[in-house]
Amino acid sequence: MSKTLERREKLRCELILAAERSIGAKGMAGLKTRELARDIGCANGAVYNLVEDMDELILLVGSRTLERLDASLTAAESDGPASAGETLARIAVAYCDFAADNLELWRALFEQYDLFLTPTAPVPPFPVEKNYPEVVEGRKMQHYIDWIGPTFLVSLAALPAASVPAGLTSMDLPVGLQIVGPRFSEPMILTVAKFVEAAHPIGMPPNCA
Repeated sequence: MSKTLERREKLRCELILAAERSIGAKGMAGLKTRELARDIGCANGAVYNLVEDMDELILLVGSRTLERLDASLTAAESDGPASAGETLARIAVAYCDFAADNLELWRALFEQYDLFLTPTAPVPPFPVEKNYPEVVEGRKMQHYIDWIGPTFLVSLAALPAASVPAGLTSMDLPVGLQIVGPRFSEPMILTVAKFVEAAHPIGMPPNCA
């Protein structure tokens, strides 16, 4: 990588961290490009050489928020007895602590975007004889609750969500889409779920009347 590209990447990382600090301290309303440029030592217009627009910058900050949340929950998972019940309790506490300690960053996730769309499950349907997938993307699942994290973590945050069929894999196995919104957004979630189901009908399973 050339020195110019290295400097650009360094400034881009500094910009993301500066935006994260700004949102964390003052919320989305306090996010100003002029202040960000001053913080990282570049011209105001140069900010848009580092990111396409403010939407991309906010998305990058949100991605960091979710990565930090994942790190906190992973640490909580291994920090104590291995029983499923105790592990779930630690994860729940860690989740609430993270949201409380990063309140403005947590709020920002939904201030910029109406809804989050995620897979309902991290893997396609597996044989009924298997209790749960033991490995997902190279990561060993310690308990049954590990692989359903995308759904139960949303419930811990008291956020409304719906899961809707969104198509089939190449092996004709159903894929679910989880639609997550801010509190009291159930009408919008159900409306989007209806459109998704209509756009990607999967029909009835074989041999089902």
